[in-house]
Amino acid sequence: MVETELDRTKRPPLFAPAPAPLPELRTVMLDNRIPLKIYDRPDMGLVNITAINRGGIAEAKAPQTAIIAAEMRRFGSGTLSAEEIAKQLDMNGAWLKTTVSSHYTSTNFFMLADRAKAVLPIASEVVMHPLFPEHETKIIANRKAEEREIAQTTELFKVNTRSSELAYGKNHPLAKEVYADDFRSVKPEELSEFFTRTQHPANLCLYAFGRITPEIENRINRAFGNIPESKPLTPLNIIPFTPQVKGYYEHIPVADSSQSALSVTIPTIGRSHPDYLALRLAVMALGGYFGSRLSLNIREEKGMTYGVRASLLGFSEGSTAMITTQCDASYVNPVREEIDKEIERLATVPLTPEELKRLRLAEIGTLIDTTDSPDTIIGFHQTIHTAALPQDYFNRRINAVNAINSDTIMRVAAEHLTPSNAITISAGLPL
Repeated sequence: MVETELDRTKRPPLFAPAPAPLPELRTVMLDNRIPLKIYDRPDMGLVNITAINRGGIAEAKAPQTAIIAAEMRRFGSGTLSAEEIAKQLDMNGAWLKTTVSSHYTSTNFFMLADRAKAVLPIASEVVMHPLFPEHETKIIANRKAEEREIAQTTELFKVNTRSSELAYGKNHPLAKEVYADDFRSVKPEELSEFFTRTQHPANLCLYAFGRITPEIENRINRAFGNIPESKPLTPLNIIPFTPQVKGYYEHIPVADSSQSALSVTIPTIGRSHPDYLALRLAVMALGGYFGSRLSLNIREEKGMTYGVRASLLGFSEGSTAMITTQCDASYVNPVREEIDKEIERLATVPLTPEELKRLRLAEIGTLIDTTDSPDTIIGFHQTIHTAALPQDYFNRRINAVNAINSDTIMRVAAEHLTPSNAITISAGLPL
Protein backbone atom coordinates (compact mmCIF):
# COMPACT_ATOMS: atom_id res chain seq x y z
CA MET A 1 0.00 0.00 0.00
CA VAL A 2 1.35 3.42 -0.98
CA GLU A 3 0.95 6.20 1.55
CA THR A 4 0.29 9.70 0.25
CA GLU A 5 2.45 12.40 1.79
CA LEU A 6 0.38 15.30 3.13
CA ASP A 7 1.25 18.77 1.87
CA ARG A 8 1.21 20.68 5.13
CA THR A 9 1.84 24.01 3.39
CA LYS A 10 -1.73 23.99 2.10
CA ARG A 11 -4.90 24.27 4.11
CA PRO A 12 -7.05 21.14 3.68
CA PRO A 13 -10.36 21.74 1.91
CA LEU A 14 -13.46 22.32 3.98
CA PHE A 15 -16.36 19.95 3.62
CA ALA A 16 -19.96 20.36 4.72
CA PRO A 17 -21.03 17.44 6.90
CA ALA A 18 -24.73 16.74 7.27
CA PRO A 19 -26.37 16.30 10.66
CA ALA A 20 -27.92 12.94 11.39
CA PRO A 21 -31.67 12.81 12.07
CA LEU A 22 -32.69 13.32 15.67
CA PRO A 23 -33.63 9.87 17.02
CA GLU A 24 -37.25 9.54 18.07
CA LEU A 25 -38.26 8.50 21.55
CA ARG A 26 -40.50 5.62 22.54
CA THR A 27 -43.39 6.70 24.78
CA VAL A 28 -44.93 4.53 27.50
CA MET A 29 -47.78 5.63 29.77
CA LEU A 30 -47.38 4.64 33.40
CA ASP A 31 -50.35 3.33 35.36
CA ASN A 32 -51.22 6.83 36.58
CA ARG A 33 -50.76 8.30 33.07
CA ILE A 34 -47.34 9.86 33.68
CA PRO A 35 -45.64 9.75 30.24
CA LEU A 36 -42.28 7.97 30.13
CA LYS A 37 -40.25 8.90 27.04
CA ILE A 38 -37.42 6.46 26.31
CA TYR A 39 -34.33 6.51 24.11
CA ASP A 40 -33.26 2.88 24.06
CA ARG A 41 -29.52 2.19 24.13
CA PRO A 42 -29.14 -1.49 25.05
CA ASP A 43 -25.39 -1.23 24.43
CA MET A 44 -24.97 1.02 27.48
CA GLY A 45 -24.40 -0.21 31.00
CA LEU A 46 -26.20 2.67 32.67
CA VAL A 47 -29.62 4.24 32.99
CA ASN A 48 -30.47 7.93 33.13
CA ILE A 49 -33.87 9.14 34.31
CA THR A 50 -34.99 12.77 34.43
CA ALA A 51 -38.22 13.79 36.12
CA ILE A 52 -39.46 17.09 34.68
CA ASN A 53 -42.20 18.79 36.63
CA ARG A 54 -44.30 21.81 35.69
CA GLY A 55 -43.60 24.62 38.12
CA GLY A 56 -40.51 26.80 38.12
CA ILE A 57 -39.41 30.32 38.93
CA ALA A 58 -42.47 31.98 37.39
CA GLU A 59 -44.93 29.71 39.23
CA ALA A 60 -43.37 30.26 42.67
CA LYS A 61 -44.52 33.12 44.85
CA ALA A 62 -40.86 34.19 44.94
CA PRO A 63 -38.02 32.92 42.72
CA GLN A 64 -35.84 31.96 45.69
CA THR A 65 -38.53 29.50 46.76
CA ALA A 66 -38.29 27.53 43.50
CA ILE A 67 -34.48 27.62 43.55
CA ILE A 68 -34.14 26.27 47.09
CA ALA A 69 -37.00 23.77 46.70
CA ALA A 70 -35.07 22.18 43.84
CA GLU A 71 -31.86 22.05 45.89
CA MET A 72 -33.69 20.42 48.81
CA ARG A 73 -34.67 17.26 46.90
CA ARG A 74 -31.76 15.32 48.37
CA PHE A 75 -32.34 16.39 51.99
CA GLY A 76 -34.90 13.90 53.19
CA SER A 77 -38.18 12.30 52.14
CA GLY A 78 -41.17 10.66 53.76
CA THR A 79 -39.20 7.49 54.54
CA LEU A 80 -35.53 8.43 54.08
CA SER A 81 -33.27 10.90 55.83
CA ALA A 82 -30.74 13.03 53.96
CA GLU A 83 -27.96 10.74 55.21
CA GLU A 84 -29.79 7.62 54.04
CA ILE A 85 -30.43 9.10 50.58
CA ALA A 86 -26.76 10.07 50.22
CA LYS A 87 -25.56 6.68 51.48
CA GLN A 88 -27.86 4.66 49.21
CA LEU A 89 -26.95 6.67 46.13
CA ASP A 90 -23.24 6.40 46.90
CA MET A 91 -23.35 2.66 47.63
CA ASN A 92 -25.13 2.04 44.33
CA GLY A 93 -22.86 4.23 42.18
CA ALA A 94 -25.64 6.71 41.47
CA TRP A 95 -25.93 10.48 41.64
CA LEU A 96 -28.61 13.10 41.23
CA LYS A 97 -28.72 16.68 40.02
CA THR A 98 -31.57 19.17 40.28
CA THR A 99 -32.21 22.27 38.17
CA VAL A 100 -34.97 24.85 37.99
CA SER A 101 -35.90 26.97 34.97
CA SER A 102 -38.58 29.53 34.15
CA HIS A 103 -41.47 27.07 34.33
CA TYR A 104 -40.04 23.62 35.19
CA THR A 105 -38.12 21.79 37.91
CA SER A 106 -35.97 18.83 36.83
CA THR A 107 -34.43 16.02 38.87
CA ASN A 108 -31.84 13.96 37.01
CA PHE A 109 -30.55 10.54 38.09
CA PHE A 110 -27.63 8.51 36.71
CA MET A 111 -27.33 4.91 37.80
CA LEU A 112 -25.80 1.62 36.70
CA ALA A 113 -28.36 -0.51 34.92
CA ASP A 114 -27.79 -3.43 37.28
CA ARG A 115 -28.39 -1.14 40.27
CA ALA A 116 -31.67 0.33 39.02
CA LYS A 117 -33.65 -2.01 41.29
CA ALA A 118 -32.12 -0.34 44.36
CA VAL A 119 -32.01 3.24 43.05
CA LEU A 120 -35.45 3.69 41.45
CA PRO A 121 -37.41 3.61 44.74
CA ILE A 122 -35.05 6.30 46.08
CA ALA A 123 -35.57 8.35 42.94
CA SER A 124 -39.32 8.21 43.40
CA GLU A 125 -39.00 9.25 47.05
CA VAL A 126 -36.74 12.18 46.17
CA VAL A 127 -39.04 13.42 43.40
CA MET A 128 -42.47 12.82 44.90
CA HIS A 129 -42.03 12.92 48.69
CA PRO A 130 -39.30 15.39 49.68
CA LEU A 131 -39.21 16.96 53.09
CA PHE A 132 -38.01 20.47 53.88
CA PRO A 133 -36.44 20.29 57.36
CA GLU A 134 -35.79 23.66 58.94
CA HIS A 135 -32.13 22.99 59.75
CA GLU A 136 -31.26 21.79 56.25
CA THR A 137 -33.30 24.60 54.70
CA LYS A 138 -31.18 27.14 56.59
CA ILE A 139 -27.98 25.46 55.47
CA ILE A 140 -28.96 25.57 51.80
CA ALA A 141 -30.38 29.08 52.08
CA ASN A 142 -27.19 30.37 53.69
CA ARG A 143 -25.02 28.65 51.09
CA LYS A 144 -27.03 30.17 48.25
CA ALA A 145 -26.90 33.54 50.01
CA GLU A 146 -23.12 33.42 50.31
CA GLU A 147 -22.78 32.55 46.63
CA ARG A 148 -25.12 35.40 45.72
CA GLU A 149 -23.29 37.90 47.96
CA ILE A 150 -20.24 37.40 45.75
CA ALA A 151 -22.17 37.37 42.47
CA GLN A 152 -24.23 40.50 43.16
CA THR A 153 -21.09 42.61 43.50
CA THR A 154 -20.01 41.82 39.94
CA GLU A 155 -20.53 44.12 37.01
CA LEU A 156 -22.15 41.35 34.95
CA PHE A 157 -24.77 40.66 37.62
CA LYS A 158 -25.71 44.34 37.80
CA VAL A 159 -25.97 44.59 34.02
CA ASN A 160 -28.07 41.44 33.66
CA THR A 161 -30.41 42.40 36.49
CA ARG A 162 -31.09 45.86 35.11
CA SER A 163 -31.41 44.61 31.52
CA SER A 164 -33.99 41.99 32.52
CA GLU A 165 -36.00 44.51 34.49
CA LEU A 166 -36.18 46.93 31.57
CA ALA A 167 -36.65 44.33 28.81
CA TYR A 168 -39.17 42.05 30.55
CA GLY A 169 -41.03 44.51 32.76
CA LYS A 170 -40.24 45.73 36.27
CA ASN A 171 -42.63 43.35 38.05
CA HIS A 172 -42.34 40.45 35.63
CA PRO A 173 -41.80 37.06 37.34
CA LEU A 174 -38.67 36.42 35.26
CA ALA A 175 -37.24 39.87 36.02
CA LYS A 176 -37.24 39.46 39.79
CA GLU A 177 -33.60 39.09 40.74
CA VAL A 178 -32.75 37.23 43.94
CA TYR A 179 -30.34 38.79 46.41
CA ALA A 180 -28.56 37.23 49.37
CA ASP A 181 -31.11 38.41 51.93
CA ASP A 182 -33.94 36.92 49.84
CA PHE A 183 -32.38 33.47 50.16
CA ARG A 184 -31.91 33.85 53.90
CA SER A 185 -35.58 34.74 54.34
CA VAL A 186 -36.91 31.46 52.87
CA LYS A 187 -39.03 29.37 55.24
CA PRO A 188 -39.67 25.60 55.04
CA GLU A 189 -43.43 26.17 54.86
CA GLU A 190 -42.93 28.27 51.70
CA LEU A 191 -41.03 25.41 50.07
CA SER A 192 -43.72 22.93 51.13
CA GLU A 193 -46.49 25.14 49.71
CA PHE A 194 -44.75 25.45 46.34
CA PHE A 195 -44.07 21.72 46.20
CA THR A 196 -47.59 20.67 47.20
CA ARG A 197 -49.15 23.02 44.66
CA THR A 198 -47.02 21.94 41.71
CA GLN A 199 -45.59 18.44 42.29
CA HIS A 200 -48.10 15.74 41.33
CA PRO A 201 -48.47 13.17 38.54
CA ALA A 202 -50.50 15.40 36.19
CA ASN A 203 -47.55 17.82 36.08
CA LEU A 204 -44.84 15.19 35.63
CA CYS A 205 -43.05 13.81 32.57
CA LEU A 206 -40.22 11.25 32.74
CA TYR A 207 -37.35 10.92 30.26
CA ALA A 208 -35.01 7.94 30.24
CA PHE A 209 -32.11 6.67 28.17
CA GLY A 210 -29.72 3.75 28.39
CA ARG A 211 -30.36 0.07 28.92
CA ILE A 212 -34.10 0.30 29.58
CA THR A 213 -34.96 -3.39 29.73
CA PRO A 214 -38.57 -4.56 30.20
CA GLU A 215 -37.68 -5.25 33.83
CA ILE A 216 -36.35 -1.70 34.38
CA GLU A 217 -39.34 -0.23 32.55
CA ASN A 218 -41.60 -2.19 34.90
CA ARG A 219 -39.65 -0.98 37.93
CA ILE A 220 -40.00 2.65 36.78
CA ASN A 221 -43.74 2.08 36.57
CA ARG A 222 -43.80 0.58 40.06
CA ALA A 223 -41.75 3.46 41.46
CA PHE A 224 -43.60 6.35 39.79
CA GLY A 225 -46.82 4.90 38.37
CA ASN A 226 -48.50 4.00 41.66
CA ILE A 227 -48.74 7.63 42.85
CA PRO A 228 -52.42 8.66 42.64
CA GLU A 229 -53.30 11.25 40.00
CA SER A 230 -55.36 13.56 42.18
CA LYS A 231 -54.90 17.06 40.80
CA PRO A 232 -55.38 18.76 37.43
CA LEU A 233 -52.56 20.14 35.31
CA THR A 234 -51.08 23.30 36.84
CA PRO A 235 -51.33 26.30 34.48
CA LEU A 236 -48.04 27.97 33.66
CA ASN A 237 -47.69 31.58 34.70
CA ILE A 238 -46.84 33.02 31.28
CA ILE A 239 -46.97 36.82 31.15
CA PRO A 240 -45.85 38.53 27.92
CA PHE A 241 -42.79 40.74 28.19
CA THR A 242 -43.51 44.47 28.30
CA PRO A 243 -40.27 46.41 27.61
CA GLN A 244 -40.13 49.54 29.73
CA VAL A 245 -38.00 51.67 27.41
CA LYS A 246 -36.64 51.87 23.86
CA GLY A 247 -33.38 53.33 22.64
CA TYR A 248 -32.17 53.56 26.23
CA TYR A 249 -28.67 53.65 27.71
CA GLU A 250 -27.69 53.54 31.36
CA HIS A 251 -24.31 53.20 33.06
CA ILE A 252 -24.09 51.77 36.57
CA PRO A 253 -21.01 53.09 38.41
CA VAL A 254 -19.03 50.45 40.30
CA ALA A 255 -16.22 51.70 42.50
CA ASP A 256 -12.86 49.93 42.18
CA SER A 257 -14.10 47.99 39.16
CA SER A 258 -11.41 46.11 37.26
CA GLN A 259 -13.45 45.47 34.12
CA SER A 260 -16.70 46.85 32.76
CA ALA A 261 -19.64 44.74 31.58
CA LEU A 262 -21.89 45.72 28.69
CA SER A 263 -25.21 44.35 27.49
CA VAL A 264 -27.33 45.33 24.49
CA THR A 265 -30.85 43.86 24.52
CA ILE A 266 -33.27 44.17 21.60
CA PRO A 267 -36.85 42.89 22.10
CA THR A 268 -37.89 41.03 18.97
CA ILE A 269 -40.21 38.41 17.45
CA GLY A 270 -41.35 35.32 19.33
CA ARG A 271 -40.60 31.69 18.53
CA SER A 272 -43.89 31.19 16.68
CA HIS A 273 -43.02 33.85 14.06
CA PRO A 274 -42.11 32.37 10.66
CA ASP A 275 -38.88 34.43 10.59
CA TYR A 276 -37.67 33.23 13.99
CA LEU A 277 -35.20 30.55 12.82
CA ALA A 278 -33.80 32.81 10.10
CA LEU A 279 -33.38 35.56 12.71
CA ARG A 280 -31.62 33.08 14.97
CA LEU A 281 -29.06 32.51 12.19
CA ALA A 282 -28.75 36.25 11.61
CA VAL A 283 -27.94 36.80 15.29
CA MET A 284 -25.46 33.93 15.06
CA ALA A 285 -23.79 35.63 12.10
CA LEU A 286 -23.64 38.82 14.16
CA GLY A 287 -22.01 37.33 17.26
CA GLY A 288 -22.82 33.67 17.80
CA TYR A 289 -19.36 32.14 17.24
CA PHE A 290 -15.70 33.11 16.92
CA GLY A 291 -15.96 33.78 13.18
CA SER A 292 -18.90 36.15 13.59
CA ARG A 293 -18.78 39.82 12.64
CA LEU A 294 -18.68 41.17 16.18
CA SER A 295 -15.90 38.80 17.16
CA LEU A 296 -13.79 39.56 14.10
CA ASN A 297 -14.26 43.31 14.53
CA ILE A 298 -14.14 43.98 18.28
CA ARG A 299 -11.99 41.05 19.41
CA GLU A 300 -9.71 40.17 16.51
CA GLU A 301 -9.21 43.45 14.68
CA LYS A 302 -9.52 46.08 17.44
CA GLY A 303 -8.55 44.00 20.48
CA MET A 304 -11.03 45.75 22.77
CA THR A 305 -12.37 42.58 24.42
CA TYR A 306 -11.47 38.93 24.91
CA GLY A 307 -14.91 37.90 23.72
CA VAL A 308 -18.28 39.22 22.61
CA ARG A 309 -21.40 37.12 22.26
CA ALA A 310 -24.79 37.59 20.59
CA SER A 311 -27.69 35.18 21.05
CA LEU A 312 -31.42 35.03 20.44
CA LEU A 313 -33.18 34.12 23.68
CA GLY A 314 -36.64 32.69 23.14
CA PHE A 315 -39.18 32.32 25.93
CA SER A 316 -42.89 31.61 25.95
CA GLU A 317 -43.25 35.21 27.12
CA GLY A 318 -41.31 36.73 24.20
CA SER A 319 -37.82 36.90 22.73
CA THR A 320 -34.79 39.15 22.93
CA ALA A 321 -31.58 39.41 20.95
CA MET A 322 -28.82 39.98 23.49
CA ILE A 323 -25.22 41.03 22.97
CA THR A 324 -22.87 40.81 25.96
CA THR A 325 -19.20 41.54 26.51
CA GLN A 326 -16.70 42.73 29.10
CA CYS A 327 -13.93 45.22 28.48
CA ASP A 328 -11.75 47.91 30.00
CA ALA A 329 -13.69 50.99 31.12
CA SER A 330 -11.97 53.11 28.48
CA TYR A 331 -13.45 50.87 25.74
CA VAL A 332 -17.10 50.94 26.82
CA ASN A 333 -18.21 53.72 24.48
CA PRO A 334 -16.09 52.57 21.51
CA VAL A 335 -17.45 49.02 21.92
CA ARG A 336 -21.00 50.38 22.03
CA GLU A 337 -20.38 52.24 18.80
CA GLU A 338 -18.96 49.17 17.08
CA ILE A 339 -21.90 47.03 18.19
CA ASP A 340 -24.33 49.57 16.75
CA LYS A 341 -22.36 49.67 13.51
CA GLU A 342 -22.37 45.89 13.17
CA ILE A 343 -26.12 45.64 13.81
CA GLU A 344 -26.73 48.19 11.07
CA ARG A 345 -24.19 46.54 8.77
CA LEU A 346 -25.92 43.18 9.18
CA ALA A 347 -29.04 44.72 7.63
CA THR A 348 -27.25 46.51 4.81
CA VAL A 349 -24.07 44.63 3.85
CA PRO A 350 -24.57 41.05 2.64
CA LEU A 351 -22.57 38.21 4.10
CA THR A 352 -19.73 37.21 1.82
CA PRO A 353 -19.72 33.66 0.46
CA GLU A 354 -17.00 32.81 3.00
CA GLU A 355 -19.05 34.26 5.88
CA LEU A 356 -22.11 32.35 4.76
CA LYS A 357 -20.11 29.12 4.56
CA ARG A 358 -18.72 29.65 8.07
CA LEU A 359 -22.19 30.36 9.41
CA ARG A 360 -23.62 27.20 7.88
CA LEU A 361 -20.75 25.09 9.20
CA ALA A 362 -21.12 26.56 12.70
CA GLU A 363 -24.85 25.77 12.84
CA ILE A 364 -24.44 22.33 11.27
CA GLY A 365 -21.72 21.61 13.84
CA THR A 366 -24.16 22.53 16.61
CA LEU A 367 -26.78 20.20 15.17
CA ILE A 368 -24.24 17.38 14.84
CA ASP A 369 -23.25 17.91 18.48
CA THR A 370 -26.91 17.51 19.43
CA THR A 371 -27.03 13.99 18.03
CA ASP A 372 -23.55 13.06 19.30
CA SER A 373 -24.56 11.35 22.54
CA PRO A 374 -27.65 9.96 24.31
CA ASP A 375 -27.39 12.78 26.84
CA THR A 376 -27.58 15.54 24.20
CA ILE A 377 -30.29 13.70 22.25
CA ILE A 378 -32.54 13.35 25.28
CA GLY A 379 -31.65 16.92 26.30
CA PHE A 380 -32.95 18.27 22.98
CA HIS A 381 -36.22 16.38 23.42
CA GLN A 382 -36.52 17.79 26.93
CA THR A 383 -36.03 21.32 25.57
CA ILE A 384 -38.82 20.71 23.05
CA HIS A 385 -41.03 19.77 26.01
CA THR A 386 -40.11 22.61 28.39
CA ALA A 387 -40.01 25.32 25.70
CA ALA A 388 -43.25 24.16 24.04
CA LEU A 389 -41.49 23.78 20.70
CA PRO A 390 -42.93 21.84 17.73
CA GLN A 391 -41.93 18.18 17.63
CA ASP A 392 -40.14 18.68 14.30
CA TYR A 393 -38.07 21.60 15.61
CA PHE A 394 -34.77 19.83 14.88
CA ASN A 395 -35.74 19.29 11.23
CA ARG A 396 -36.91 22.90 11.01
CA ARG A 397 -33.45 24.04 12.08
CA ILE A 398 -31.86 21.83 9.41
CA ASN A 399 -34.20 23.26 6.78
CA ALA A 400 -33.51 26.81 7.96
CA VAL A 401 -29.72 26.52 7.70
CA ASN A 402 -29.97 24.81 4.32
CA ALA A 403 -32.17 27.61 2.99
CA ILE A 404 -30.38 30.59 4.51
CA ASN A 405 -28.80 33.18 2.22
CA SER A 406 -27.40 36.69 2.54
CA ASP A 407 -30.59 38.38 1.35
CA THR A 408 -32.63 36.64 4.03
CA ILE A 409 -30.08 37.59 6.70
CA MET A 410 -30.28 41.25 5.68
CA ARG A 411 -34.08 41.23 5.53
CA VAL A 412 -34.71 39.69 8.95
CA ALA A 413 -32.01 41.88 10.52
CA ALA A 414 -33.60 45.02 9.04
CA GLU A 415 -37.10 43.99 10.14
CA HIS A 416 -36.46 42.45 13.56
CA LEU A 417 -33.16 43.82 14.94
CA THR A 418 -34.10 47.44 15.36
CA PRO A 419 -31.25 49.45 16.95
CA SER A 420 -33.69 52.18 18.05
CA ASN A 421 -35.37 49.59 20.33
CA ALA A 422 -32.11 48.56 22.02
CA ILE A 423 -31.76 48.65 25.79
CA THR A 424 -28.07 49.14 26.57
CA ILE A 425 -26.68 48.79 30.09
CA SER A 426 -23.08 49.00 31.21
CA ALA A 427 -21.49 48.73 34.65
CA GLY A 428 -17.99 49.56 35.83
CA LEU A 429 -15.86 52.56 36.68
CA PRO A 430 -17.60 55.92 36.16
CA LEU A 431 -17.34 57.02 32.53
